[in-house]
Amino acid sequence: MALVNPKVKERTDYRHILWDHLMFMANYELDVDCPYEIVREEVENLHPHHISYTEGPIRYRHYGRALEEMVKAVAAMPESEERTVLTGQIAHAMKRQYLQWNRDTVDDALIAEQLGELSGGRLQLPEGFQFHDTREYTDAMAAAAAKKEANDFHEKNHVLISTGNIDPIRVEAKKTMVFEYLRQLGKMPDVYVQAVAGGTGPIALDKGIRDLQTTFPETKLPRMLLIQQDTCDPMVQAWNKAVKAGFPEGYEKDYPIIADPKTFVSILTAGNPGMYPIVAPIVRKSGGTFLQVKESELARYGKIVKDERGIYLGPASIVCFAGFYKALEEGQIRNGETVLLNTGEGAARASFFKKMIDEA
Repeated sequence: MALVNPKVKERTDYRHILWDHLMFMANYELDVDCPYEIVREEVENLHPHHISYTEGPIRYRHYGRALEEMVKAVAAMPESEERTVLTGQIAHAMKRQYLQWNRDTVDDALIAEQLGELSGGRLQLPEGFQFHDTREYTDAMAAAAAKKEANDFHEKNHVLISTGNIDPIRVEAKKTMVFEYLRQLGKMPDVYVQAVAGGTGPIALDKGIRDLQTTFPETKLPRMLLIQQDTCDPMVQAWNKAVKAGFPEGYEKDYPIIADPKTFVSILTAGNPGMYPIVAPIVRKSGGTFLQVKESELARYGKIVKDERGIYLGPASIVCFAGFYKALEEGQIRNGETVLLNTGEGAARASFFKKMIDEA
């Protein structure tokens, strides 16, 4: 029984539980010496209560009844910005659901048409609305499936699993970038530039430097310049407020939450900057700052990289690159300093951005 259900061993009293279950299945008629006191439970009815299901046809089964109910609820709302935002979110959800059933072809115009049908013509996509590239949806679905598979493996085999921005496994792995910088540059950079959402990068960089300082105390933490685009910049807003107030006590706990970031930079959408209380003091210790760049200008900076180096960087990487230019404009980088840009992704995961660069 323990082999069939290994999770039972997570309970300290699992042996007692197994004996209880064994005796219950034997209708308490098994004639054996039990090491535990068995309390007989009289159960009159083991059948679960009947669950009534909502009846009636579903117009498009691949979207499901829940989504149809969402459409009805939003369609009944008065005209407002909230209704417009929810309409766009439903459209994205419809495309994700559609791709669950058919990953070969998906017509954005058909999704929009069916949204109109489900809402009785009351919901129309706002002017300028754009669906994400199909690959972004499928990549997100694959990532979610991979996370579930990893979590299932973790639970079944009781192995360690990374669980967040300050998870020791994640930080210890990522801090090795410090040693790579030393290997390639021969020294630590004076300035470190990175686009930031969760904040694992700066947290790991700080950890790596502190570890080095135990043997090489002269090692200095680079001045951190952390960048966010103006469509999702809660850390920038919090930092600017703290600077203006002179960094009062508890400043790191005062930050805004952007409930529904409207940005095409899909991996920089942390509207709730939960790691800001950890990241902000690190940035301040380094003598650095947070900077904001305009999302509307990212394609232009992407074109600079393409023209100068012949490569396409993804939108999050270009947020970092644009931040480098912003730092130069604001005098945050001094002549003769070594500057390291931690960019990250290429454009393969965001083909729409590659098209934006070509058209810039």
